[in-house]
Amino acid sequence: MEIFFLLTLAHLLTDYPLQTNWVYQQKTRGFMSGIYHSGTLLLSHLLLLFPYLGDTRISIALIGIAALHHVQDYIKVELFDNKGRLILFGYVLDQVMHFTIFALLAWATSSYFMPLPVANMDYVFWYHDPLFSGYFILLIMATFGWEITAFVRRRDKDASLIFHRNYPRMAMRGLLLTIGYIAYLYFVKDSLLVLFL
Repeated sequence: MEIFFLLTLAHLLTDYPLQTNWVYQQKTRGFMSGIYHSGTLLLSHLLLLFPYLGDTRISIALIGIAALHHVQDYIKVELFDNKGRLILFGYVLDQVMHFTIFALLAWATSSYFMPLPVANMDYVFWYHDPLFSGYFILLIMATFGWEITAFVRRRDKDASLIFHRNYPRMAMRGLLLTIGYIAYLYFVKDSLLVLFL
């Protein structure tokens, strides 16, 4: 399950905070112009999944995911974004396909991929803590993901719209999520354990 969370986190980092308007515009210019975005995804995956890279199969799988992501994004841009129709449908379909691939990879590798021992694992405890990586997944979705999804929904009705991030609104949602996460960790999590023990 850790692999699924880490693949998802790397994907969300690349598709939301690291995909600026410039990166998106590059993707709309043809097949090869999305290489920067796909390369950023590969780098994000390599950085977040470094304990698993001792097995070449996972490295090959990450390269395959980046290549497939590139092709999927190209098809989405060509079929939906550049034509200005069914943009929301294309966006949702694209994300569902990405997450399906992550789930399949996590399922296929769950029985034989174990993280390699790292000299000092203290600083990477979150590799085995779905609450920690889950928090960052929710944080990206509540801030960047929310803004982009709302924009795509509006753009589905008016393809001429240009995306601008609303940082104050994003910061407010991020702050509320962080307060809720901290409250959960300090007040709810232990209480739930007591109820079930």
